Amino acid sequence: MPHRVHLLTIEAPHADPVRLPDLVDAAGIGAVRVDHARTAALAVDLLGRHFYDAALVDLERDEGSGVEAVRHLCERFPHLAVVVLTGGGDERTADAAIAAGAQDALAAHALGAAM
Repeated sequence: MPHRVHLLTIEAPHADPVRLPDLVDAAGIGAVRVDHARTAALAVDLLGRHFYDAALVDLERDEGSGVEAVRHLCERFPHLAVVVLTGGGDERTADAAIAAGAQDALAAHALGAAM
């Protein structure tokens, strides 16, 4: 049986959830499960109870520094591939998140265009 990819999105409480299932279907990736966390605390709880292959972190979250959240996730869950989502394609913030341990950064408008 093929491995099912398990993704976690960590987004601001006021944000519309990124439509990752739609993107995955359009890309023809296959068996993917996507869970959503509205806070960093909920994300840590989920990561402590379930295995995730990757997390997509919204750097525009209200509850503090998104870069610090990335650093914390990467230190606490070193197996986790972390990709950050920047609101306006801010390269400095994306670079800081990658320096904090994220594997890559995507501009939010790029995801919107892909849908």
